[in-house]
Amino acid sequence: MNDNEQLSQDSPVTYINWTQVPINEEQQFMEDCNEVALQLQKNPGFICFKINRETAEEYEDNWLIYTEWKSRNDLNYALLNPTFDSFLRTWQFENTEPQYDLIEQYDFLKESHKDNLWSKFVRSPAFLLVKKILLQEVSLGFLLVIAWLLGIMVAMAILILR
Repeated sequence: MNDNEQLSQDSPVTYINWTQVPINEEQQFMEDCNEVALQLQKNPGFICFKINRETAEEYEDNWLIYTEWKSRNDLNYALLNPTFDSFLRTWQFENTEPQYDLIEQYDFLKESHKDNLWSKFVRSPAFLLVKKILLQEVSLGFLLVIAWLLGIMVAMAILILR
């Protein structure tokens, strides 16, 4: 193993995943999230567990889970935890192995700054677009509106730069 691989294994990572939960099952989902969070806190490499809800349809909401870990090894160990594994399977989360390196590794030590970054990240248009694409909710009309807006922005940039 070279130095880069060693650094990558010891670098903090996030685990992001999502699912759709029927509104009448949200209470059970929240109870399961609480149980999983309590189990994950026992792992010394655990940093945080957050959930975010987005209303998607009349009878279902999209739920996003976000966890941070001190290293990939800690995340892999947590994924072997029967409670966490059962939670992911029961609620049919979409991704099986989403692991992302944290961009700014020092931010996870600053709780309020991290919360602020998380809020901005979840509400960013780029994230919402990617999430819609991955959840296959993008219609042709939506893509045409995005293309139209991009065209207007390019035209404005050309006019300004003249």
